[in-house]
Amino acid sequence: MADYIAAGKPVLALSPARGVVADLAQQGGIRRVDLNDEGGIAAAIGDFYKAFVNGELTRFNPPEVFVRHISPPAVAEKFLDAVESICRKSV
Repeated sequence: MADYIAAGKPVLALSPARGVVADLAQQGGIRRVDLNDEGGIAAAIGDFYKAFVNGELTRFNPPEVFVRHISPPAVAEKFLDAVESICRKSV
């Protein structure tokens, strides 16, 4: 999922209504549907397909601020900051 978001692509996530994915979906760019909601899954795929056919799929893209937040450079920086913090504490 992170790869699609980092690429600025819309995501259809089959996920519980409570949890990390549900929280992330509130920011946009993720269409979250319950695992057993066949109608919701069909509707989401249908909406994505209609938007694709009409050249409007980008309206489902995640917000740019969200894309930047999980871009490879941002993730690498957060990782290096965490490692540096751990190293400072162990000295």
